[in-house]
Amino acid sequence: MYGDWTVVGAILGGLTGNALRRPIFALSVAPGEPDRHGCPRCGAAPMAGLPDWRGRCRSCRHQVGPRWGSVELLSALLSGGIALAFGISFQTVGFTIMAVVGVALGIIDLHSFRLPTRLIAISTSLLLASLLADAATSGAWMHLRSGALGAAGLSAAFLLLAVIRPGQLGLGDVKLAVPLGLLLGWFGWPFVVFGGCLAFVLSAATILVLLAMGKLTLRSSVPFGPFMLAGTVVALLL
Repeated sequence: MYGDWTVVGAILGGLTGNALRRPIFALSVAPGEPDRHGCPRCGAAPMAGLPDWRGRCRSCRHQVGPRWGSVELLSALLSGGIALAFGISFQTVGFTIMAVVGVALGIIDLHSFRLPTRLIAISTSLLLASLLADAATSGAWMHLRSGALGAAGLSAAFLLLAVIRPGQLGLGDVKLAVPLGLLLGWFGWPFVVFGGCLAFVLSAATILVLLAMGKLTLRSSVPFGPFMLAGTVVALLL
């Protein structure tokens, strides 16, 4: 039904994913450190010329980013899927922005155990603006109200868990719960509960598998942001 828009969405998603390689590179640093503008090993500025297709510095071959095509492909698949499901609408714009920025956030968190506030704030603002525009044009004010409650509820729950279990969840996870709660809440409270719980299930299952494979130890740290994002996607799919 929305085949044409699916192709358009996939193309735009891939292009946006490619554009996000620069902030992914710059923000993939340890918490508290300044943005990265050159190769951490040799000091060369890989963004002055594109890294090779493996995401390595052309000067010293150090890994400075994900393989070329990986960010673009995942962004294109998510954007195309959203367009296929919702066609052209303001909510589609918001969902797509959140999906593509979510790819960048997940990669950064996997690399450096941080969820940059700047990216979360930008994506949340654009998502909220899109949903406000959708509610104003379609009359979906109840969806917007449900989304706002979902954002407040999920972030409050994560903040409580962060206080009770310090070190298990960070403030970045609490901040990310705001746009994810808004997105899930747009569809109703069951999605908020399911998506939030699913993040912990996916995290626990992955950790158990990695422990069994010897890839982790009981003292290893695992970023939680990617599981929050994956839980949101799976909750909406199911």
